[in-house]
Amino acid sequence: MAATVPSRLEVSGITSEPGLNGVYELCPGRFQKRRCQWMKPGSRCYVRHYAARGRWELYVSHHPAGTTFFYKPDGASDLESDVPPLPSSEWLRTEYVEEDETFALKPSDERTAPPPAVAPAPQPFRLWGNKTCPYVQAVLIAAKEKGLDDEALQGARGAPVLEAAEVDVFGDKDARFVALYRTAYAGNRRPTIPLLEHGGVAVVESEVIVHYLDDAFPDAPLRPATPIARARAALLLKVMSEELCPVLHQAMNAATPDAVVRTAGALRAACDAAERQLPAAGPFACGEAFSHVDCLAAPHLQRLTSLVGVFRPEVLAHLRAADMHTFLNTHFPRLAAWTGALLCRPSVAATYHHEAVVAVKRRAVAAWQGEPMVDTRAAARNALTALLQSRHADPVQGTS
Repeated sequence: MAATVPSRLEVSGITSEPGLNGVYELCPGRFQKRRCQWMKPGSRCYVRHYAARGRWELYVSHHPAGTTFFYKPDGASDLESDVPPLPSSEWLRTEYVEEDETFALKPSDERTAPPPAVAPAPQPFRLWGNKTCPYVQAVLIAAKEKGLDDEALQGARGAPVLEAAEVDVFGDKDARFVALYRTAYAGNRRPTIPLLEHGGVAVVESEVIVHYLDDAFPDAPLRPATPIARARAALLLKVMSEELCPVLHQAMNAATPDAVVRTAGALRAACDAAERQLPAAGPFACGEAFSHVDCLAAPHLQRLTSLVGVFRPEVLAHLRAADMHTFLNTHFPRLAAWTGALLCRPSVAATYHHEAVVAVKRRAVAAWQGEPMVDTRAAARNALTALLQSRHADPVQGTS
């Protein structure tokens, strides 16, 4: 009657190579398609039959001091047996074992405990940016709307809370931020904020990030459900990005009387385009529900109403308005209602830091001259030439 093949073997008592001691598990399949073999989990230690050598072996694969430590030459009863010879007193030592050393080999009912699970290092869930960039703010608004800053809600999702990483846009950028940006965007341009780091990957561009968050965290969806509603939302975003946002930038840098006149006219035209693109029913861009369009547009409308009067009152004077709210309410009621609804939204108000934005804009907005501005290209070239000369480098060549 064939012997029962044990599922586990226990080896003990070895002092010259203690790593051989322990419980060996029966391996699936057969060694060299002939007989069973047992392996100590997580190691290269085996109990096996090696037909070419005609013997059973206690063996370590790729061991620097040899492979076989104990062996049992085949006897008449071993030729067809799937069970290694017991007791172990019949086994012989190799030169890698002390002369008087023995070991014990027996079937075991003990199952080797698996190694303790090592929790994977948590992947960062991080938004690279700052407190004054409108494009970073758009992502923060979306994050608040989806509860990504809520510890309880994220805990229930099994996800970390979104954290912030500051990027100095005026100085040297963090090397990790730059490296992450290069993995996300292959275009030939300098790294810009915002950048989302999530699950070991990086996502850039505010609109792309907002869409990504909406897909990654489908609770409280931001995008409309129907194809036609999404199409209309996309067109409103196009008007905002191609009409109103560029004019806001022009308004902040209108540093001559002629520029003020041009900007005032362009601003009126851009507001008219947004007015006609907005749906009749509100209060938000896609109707009653706050959407991704609101997230992306709110920072720019916030700056339109709060900064133009601070930095370019001449534009308001040309528009014959005391402030931007009055101008919108008088001429563009839909745009005014939409702006008002956005400014009252808690996620929008909580992510706008007016004093910090004003402080940054004072460094970036062109100074009012009353006369044509100096040639900024020539001024920039001269400044860079002076910097390179101070570093003993060749001056920048070129003309203004």
